[in-house]
Amino acid sequence: MKMKTCAYLVLAAFMTVLFAGCGGGGNSSNPVPKTLVSIAVTPTNPSIALATTQQFTATGTFSDNTTQDLTTSVTWSSSTTSVASISNTTGSNGKTTALAAGTTTITATSGSISGSTILTVTTATLVSISVTPTNPSIALGTTQQFTATGTFSDNTMQDLTTSVTWSSLATSVATISNAAGSNGRATSAAAGTSTITATFGSVSGSTILTVTPATLVSIAVTPTNPSIALGTTQQFTATGTFSDSTTQDLTTSVTWSSLATSVATISNAAGSNGRATSVAVGTSTISAASGSITGSTILTVVTQPTSMTVTIAMNPPITSLAVLQFTLVNDPGATYNNDFTKINQAASQQGTAVLSGNNLNIGVFSTTVFDTLATPIIQLSYSIAPGSGFPGVQVSPTGIIAGTGMNADPVNPPLTPSNFVVDVKYN
Repeated sequence: MKMKTCAYLVLAAFMTVLFAGCGGGGNSSNPVPKTLVSIAVTPTNPSIALATTQQFTATGTFSDNTTQDLTTSVTWSSSTTSVASISNTTGSNGKTTALAAGTTTITATSGSISGSTILTVTTATLVSISVTPTNPSIALGTTQQFTATGTFSDNTMQDLTTSVTWSSLATSVATISNAAGSNGRATSAAAGTSTITATFGSVSGSTILTVTPATLVSIAVTPTNPSIALGTTQQFTATGTFSDSTTQDLTTSVTWSSLATSVATISNAAGSNGRATSVAVGTSTISAASGSITGSTILTVVTQPTSMTVTIAMNPPITSLAVLQFTLVNDPGATYNNDFTKINQAASQQGTAVLSGNNLNIGVFSTTVFDTLATPIIQLSYSIAPGSGFPGVQVSPTGIIAGTGMNADPVNPPLTPSNFVVDVKYN
């Protein structure tokens, strides 16, 4: 009997190991990995001048509705290489060079998924170059990013920052980079001034850079304590305050860090300095450091909201407001469902409420004679597209037309966006 019991135990143990090895017990510990669904190539259908360059970005959307920058991991191609070539070299991935007038299809491919856009190369010639910012001052030990903007014979303008040759007249005061990923970034070396020049062929533009002996006192990281949806990113800015009370954007020169990298990571790579990428729901301290000076803020990552309720009130309220019309302007990303859950109109009047437009312009609300002492004036519900984060709503200054009383006497002083209190609740 003992031997039979032992045999059953051995058999049971064997079956347990067998089922465990075969994935028995379900798939709860083996979640389905996300897969790439589509690739978007931006900018969309750009035009550039002959002999200039254009940087493209590839953004992947995955099966869990998250997005990711794939610029450095996709394979880039140009359908007509005689018109424009495109790079797959590290440091210049996605950068096209215009070779001849015409059009070509630019494609980004990852496995079986691809996305594309059309690049047009024109015969326009460069007329002038503007270097910005104009005559900036920076503190010793910091950097300054310059931008070169070209104006062409067809009156178009183009960012030439990565196409021009940069130079500094006084390299003992400041040097400037022509390296991929840091083109146009000047690094201070000593107090003084230097002429910074951008040259393309026979055309050049310049500005004066002043380096002061001021020392860094503090760093402010903005935005302050933001919340983002899982699967999205947040760009942070580091602003330094110096001993001479001046301020300077230090985003590209500080060292960024995330305290909880399991919640969010943050980039120190050229071109994406200060960009945090969410990894999981939770909070992390985002810090920017320069020498012994550090500034920080809290980043909260939450589950992507699916809808939001927008409440619009007035400050100060008006007893009887007639012929009110204004445009709601929405940050890109939200969709809407025209659900008017509350409109405080005068009982004797019937107003109209219409939402139309796209993600940038939600639409126009108009009505006649309603009671603005009761709040909210309007309460709307919007559905939020997956992966769009936390879209916001504001009242546009255009289209605000208002009058008081039945005869629509003009409101004095006229209403402005500051008279409307917009509150957004995410669901």
